[in-house]
Amino acid sequence: MINEMDQFFASVRSLRKLGLPEACRLSKVEEEQEKFVFHSIRCIAYFPIQTLVREMQQDKQFLEGLLNQLSAIRKGIDYLTPQQFETLFPIEKLYSGESEKEKAYFYTQKMIHELIGEGDEPIKREAAAFLWNYQNNEVRRFVTRTMVIGKQFYQSKEISESVQDFAELMGGVSIAN
Repeated sequence: MINEMDQFFASVRSLRKLGLPEACRLSKVEEEQEKFVFHSIRCIAYFPIQTLVREMQQDKQFLEGLLNQLSAIRKGIDYLTPQQFETLFPIEKLYSGESEKEKAYFYTQKMIHELIGEGDEPIKREAAAFLWNYQNNEVRRFVTRTMVIGKQFYQSKEISESVQDFAELMGGVSIAN
């Protein structure tokens, strides 16, 4: 638990050092986008899940803030290429794949090729499938916490623009008001 908290606070400090505007708008500079995506994903990935659930249940502004952060992360991921993302979050080097029925390094490479294609194309709107199938422990933790956040939003029964953004992040689902 202490390790998670240390990593969470380190990511928060890194985000503050970036000096991003309050609205979490991404800088035009590619390097700033990469830093924002990296530190934001780590921040959410290492947020203790019990604390996350408790805070979301008690504070609607905290919930809205998380959703705005997820929306900004999605927009940042849209502009990254798979190569840039892999530089930030290296694919786990597991090779047992077919024999062990695990998603492995070559599975992830194949998924990237099928979703994005070859070359330096940005991830764009394939972010949900890309993140879901990407084999990296921090990304997996981020996706898990994102699902917990989504559950809390849907249980609050308040369908707002930010919930629509969350639905799009998690697979392009459209929610009718």
